[in-house]
Amino acid sequence: MTQEEFDIKEKLEKILGQLIERGMELPFLAAALANNESFMIAKFSEAEGGLKAKIIESHFKDGMVVLPINMMFVDAQGRAVRLVIGKPDEIEISDLIGHA
Repeated sequence: MTQEEFDIKEKLEKILGQLIERGMELPFLAAALANNESFMIAKFSEAEGGLKAKIIESHFKDGMVVLPINMMFVDAQGRAVRLVIGKPDEIEISDLIGHA
């Protein structure tokens, strides 16, 4: 898979599912920072038939995002995880930290 084929929407759906399985509670606030100075801050919440994303702020340098992408997700209880998307098929998620 080349960087051009990297589908961030598909990855986010997978990541959000994993966070919910780990016990994190919606809504989530997320910050994503890419290696090319691109960034996104978003809120993910429940919606009929799934989840919805509200982009709070973003900037995509030259209209793109490059790897690695460092992200932080904070849930409704103030618990957080950090994750890194290093390659299109490589996602590293930290342990849940914060309030129980």
